[in-house]
Amino acid sequence: MSRDWKIKLVDAPSQQQQDIPKPFNYIPSSSVISDKKQDKKVGLVELKQKKCWDFATSPMRGLFMNAFLLWMIGNQINIFPIIFTVMAIFNPIKAILSTNEAFKPFDDESGGKISTFLPKIVYIFFQFVGLGMALVKCYYLGLLPNASDWAHTSPLHPTEFVSPLN
Repeated sequence: MSRDWKIKLVDAPSQQQQDIPKPFNYIPSSSVISDKKQDKKVGLVELKQKKCWDFATSPMRGLFMNAFLLWMIGNQINIFPIIFTVMAIFNPIKAILSTNEAFKPFDDESGGKISTFLPKIVYIFFQFVGLGMALVKCYYLGLLPNASDWAHTSPLHPTEFVSPLN
């Protein structure tokens, strides 16, 4: 014994449609389309802001790798420590000088305008932290002057004279 289900779709009269109450939070379709466009634009601005902050904090992820690398190369004056230390000095300097070019994709008007001032400050801060790590490495390599390098400029203290007993 099988039952066959049959559904007959018929347009309801317009009077009957008006009598049916609207569901809770029902929005007519014309306003839904405009809201979707606004939501899409707001979503693009939020996405652009998130990508901007991801780019601004990207040097932080490289700091731990650079610290480990600078620690692993040792404190002897050889070609490899010098190469890595020079690289660790010049890369942050180049990144700081090209900050505006790096944030240019986030400054354009397409997808909405966002403020890039604070992400640029964070980006520059992390670049200075990387530069500081490289300068500490230079200090441990003996490439930065310290107090013992200036010992020849300090005044000499008078010495006691000892005469032999003859």
